[in-house]
Amino acid sequence: MATATENYRYTRLHIRYFDLDVPAVAQGRVVYFPIRAVCKAIGLAPQMQIERIRGDSRFRGGYRDLPIPTVKGLRPMVCIKKTLVSAWLGTADPAHVRLLRTREKLEQFQAELFAAADRFLWGKEEGGEPKVVEGTMVINGACPHCGGKLCVINGPDGVHFQALPGDPDEEE
Repeated sequence: MATATENYRYTRLHIRYFDLDVPAVAQGRVVYFPIRAVCKAIGLAPQMQIERIRGDSRFRGGYRDLPIPTVKGLRPMVCIKKTLVSAWLGTADPAHVRLLRTREKLEQFQAELFAAADRFLWGKEEGGEPKVVEGTMVINGACPHCGGKLCVINGPDGVHFQALPGDPDEEE
């Protein structure tokens, strides 16, 4: 269980297409979803899913008990990281998900859930569009031509690749 000194932000994400609200909690820049609440929203058996996640080594380190607001106050719930929701929902048989009877609807739910989580985490610009985050993202690997480290720059001039600034391997 998380300690009382940790800071959390809570929200209910509205998934417009499915007209659902799903709770979410952010700790820093990581969004978690209470597994039981997501299961209830889409029609899965929550205890079976929690046992499946706990028993699958792919999810180790990707779920944890977090305090979630309820009508009775904060209660610990098993929550899964946003980054692992795809793997988890990929194990679900759409025929057994009451709300989402097809793989396409399951994937659409996931995409809309992620977009809502990103709006929660990064905010919105005027008009409801998600903010575009400018900055540098280092790519784990090297350029196949020169061997130098690469990064993706998202700046005022658009998105482009370049050698990692300050990289000692970069040619002068």
